[in-house]
Amino acid sequence: MKYFIFSILLVGSYSFAQKKDHPHCNDMVRFSCAPGEYDDGTGKIKSDREMRKKNQKLVQKYQEESEKRVLAALENKDDVAFREVAKAVLGLTHADQCESEDAEQIEKCNHNLAEGLSTLVEKEVLGDALMKPEPGRVQSIQELSFLRKNETYEKIVKDLKTSAGKELKIKKKRAKLKKELPNIKKKMLARIDSMPIDEDHKKLIKKRILITSIADEDCQFGQGPDKTRTLASIVTPNAHLDPESHKIFFCNSFLDRNESEFSLIFTLVHELAHTIDPCTISIGPRDLTFDFSDYKDMAKMQREYPFATLLSCLREENSITAKRLDEDHEMTAEKKSEKAIEEYNQDLSSGDPKAAEKLKEKTKAPKDNPFCITKDRNGKIQGPVDQAIEAIPDWFAMELTPDIIAEKFNLSEAQYRIGYSNVYRDSCVDTQSTRNESMDTKDSSAKEFDTHSDVYKRINAMILTNPKVRKQMGCSEQHPKYIYCSGDRKVTDVKVQYPSTNSFKNSRIERNKTKGKDDKAESGSDSTQAEDQSVQIPSLPPKTDKQEVQP
Repeated sequence: MKYFIFSILLVGSYSFAQKKDHPHCNDMVRFSCAPGEYDDGTGKIKSDREMRKKNQKLVQKYQEESEKRVLAALENKDDVAFREVAKAVLGLTHADQCESEDAEQIEKCNHNLAEGLSTLVEKEVLGDALMKPEPGRVQSIQELSFLRKNETYEKIVKDLKTSAGKELKIKKKRAKLKKELPNIKKKMLARIDSMPIDEDHKKLIKKRILITSIADEDCQFGQGPDKTRTLASIVTPNAHLDPESHKIFFCNSFLDRNESEFSLIFTLVHELAHTIDPCTISIGPRDLTFDFSDYKDMAKMQREYPFATLLSCLREENSITAKRLDEDHEMTAEKKSEKAIEEYNQDLSSGDPKAAEKLKEKTKAPKDNPFCITKDRNGKIQGPVDQAIEAIPDWFAMELTPDIIAEKFNLSEAQYRIGYSNVYRDSCVDTQSTRNESMDTKDSSAKEFDTHSDVYKRINAMILTNPKVRKQMGCSEQHPKYIYCSGDRKVTDVKVQYPSTNSFKNSRIERNKTKGKDDKAESGSDSTQAEDQSVQIPSLPPKTDKQEVQP
């Protein structure tokens, strides 16, 4: 009898000891960046090879179509204006073959015109990145503007762009996401309600979320789709929030390539959450924006940010480590747009005495928010230099995606593992960089700085630390290396630290040496305790020569 009981205990202990996490529970980067296609039960992400083949066919098709359309327009005897403008812009007005009345010479002239015009059309429809054109001919930019405003030329370009967009058949996916948006908003509002933030801040945040919608148009990155849309944007996976219109734009190819609900839902929540990131939350009408009290005090701004404790956790080395490029935090900036300058020139030409005053107002960044933009010591604008503006949306996306997927699908643990690996499958541009946990560089600049954290951290320290994700994937409760930022910590006295691209690890060690005792005495706890405990995060000490630690 004793032997029987001992055998049961031994077998039970052996079985328990043998139960281990699947390897993807703790490191899923290499699989997420692996080549190929993987169906997660909700869909797949189309492979690079499949997309390249499709793109090549599109390029070839629209190169041929543009030349065909242009030549037909040139041969239209009722459209003299188009031919004459084309001749003038391309320098063929006085060419013998274009002045001749001989049919053969006219045909040669039209083919030469078609070659030049179709190249210009291809640049607008395909984009240089896909088209890889031959070196361009010298033409006056001013004269080219006359051609672009020609009714026939405009129609050719517009028709080809529209045709390219329809061919990708993504209208249903955009409509599907629109239908999903109200449910996502409801869940986001509920999650925000559960967080320990000021009630007035909650009201403001909820309003910003509720007024956000999904645009019907393809993605656009300038003054509007007609001026900026090219096939390059259509076939490049992307999505973005326009902070002024509060519209989420999905590039057609993002919808074409992404069939996995994991990727689609994650991206939609991510873009929706951008409306409350530390930068965008200050953009908009005064009554719909969060107003920081002192835009010259970065540490104070982070303490005032409604999600201050969450952001402090995301800054931690054992979390996603949302970094800043700069270390001295001298951040005031102006952002001048082309539209404002054009309007200034118009006002100046019309003799408006307030032209300069209007320009100054239009080009001023929203309160010069240093989360949005900064200057170097010489006053040169550097651009966004804080990964916090992407870390916050990433966090919200991972908070909501597990519940939404679980409501819609009945998936196995294996399917969940594939599904979460698909979230960033089209973001692994450089797989070598994904193997490096630390992306610190001594000579970092804003031009090289990526506001997104390293893919390694976005996957392993964000996705794989979420408790709901781990349960769905059949993993143990906690990640062995990284912490989960719950966002539910109460604000006591949040003091900010800034992991930067320049030796953030060493500077943290140095701060702990010089301030460790004082911090413990003040907070009564270690600054690196787990997220579910109420802690005080050490402040960034005054910058001195002794505290400048080189990597």
